Amino acid sequence: MDFLADLIDIVRGCFREDGIAYDGGGDPRELAALYCETRIRRIIPRPREVHFSEEIHASLGRLVRETDPDERGKALAAWRTVFTLRNCLARGEEVTRFLSKGVAKATSKDGMLWDFGMHHFHLCRLLDDRATFVERSDHLLFAITADDAAYFVDVRRHDDPERLGWVRQDLLRIVHSNWPALVEHHELRGVAGDRLTDQEKQSLRQRHLNHVTEIGGKAIGPVGWGVMANGSSAWCRVWGDKLIHEIKRHRRFFGGQPPEVRRALIEGGAKVAGKMEFRLMRMDDLSPSAELLEALKEDRCLSKDLCGMGFVVVEATTGAPVVVVVEDWSCPALTDTYPLGSSKEVSYGGPAGAVSVRVQGAAGGTGEERA
Repeated sequence: MDFLADLIDIVRGCFREDGIAYDGGGDPRELAALYCETRIRRIIPRPREVHFSEEIHASLGRLVRETDPDERGKALAAWRTVFTLRNCLARGEEVTRFLSKGVAKATSKDGMLWDFGMHHFHLCRLLDDRATFVERSDHLLFAITADDAAYFVDVRRHDDPERLGWVRQDLLRIVHSNWPALVEHHELRGVAGDRLTDQEKQSLRQRHLNHVTEIGGKAIGPVGWGVMANGSSAWCRVWGDKLIHEIKRHRRFFGGQPPEVRRALIEGGAKVAGKMEFRLMRMDDLSPSAELLEALKEDRCLSKDLCGMGFVVVEATTGAPVVVVVEDWSCPALTDTYPLGSSKEVSYGGPAGAVSVRVQGAAGGTGEERA
């Protein structure tokens, strides 16, 4: 049983499946952060409500009114692609082909995303020679995506004359004027923000420095949660460290071979002889019932946070998830190896559904078992 090794295999497998190049080592902490980055950068397909800013309507109007014969075809293609993207996002379809080609490399950086929280999409529908991405276009759509919504900020030319397209701070002001909560969620109270020129902002971005900006009289931190000194996502580093912590906590618990878990497995129909074996799996690779999902997300569940991050511990031979519900979180052994002196419920998601057993443990005393 080695949950960290399982994580390494899972992440590398996801990279291979998604066609993401990775030539780094097997450090689980690094891979956990990169896994988070790639999932944010590639935009997980799910239905989203799409919103248009007031400013983008004007930009779309200029595209359809383009009269230059050398530009009109590309302008109309960009206009059509904006609505293609709207439909794809609304239906929960894959949109990776419209993104930067950098998403095909795990270690590539995306300063605009980690600073402004903003993706850019290439506005073309023709695929390139490899049929993986659309051809690079003269126009870009800048947008923010959330779990259940997408916010189309503006359409701009790719060839910014001052080469400042990725740091134009008026993009954030458009977001604030149309959807204030998206920006004000990152307000820092008790400090003052700065107003920098776009050239100054570019200098900070190139050096991977975070900046508190003044928008609408408020001090606003990075909407994309900021960057580390190496240009990677600060949010994803924290997320990855949290995942490693949860995995180690589960390794300590299950590595203690708790007899309550053994009893639940046997009563659930599993053949357990000798040492119990468990492994880490992605929730996306399972088909859990609604009842099992509810149990995994319950406040008392040992795996609530692990499940919320998309992972679960399963019994190795059957691949069935194991749910441990803890009633005494003050028990110090939950951070050691075995939760003595606590009352807990262990559920085994076998073929016929979850089987539960509750054990009232008392250090130095007898316990009561209820089925």
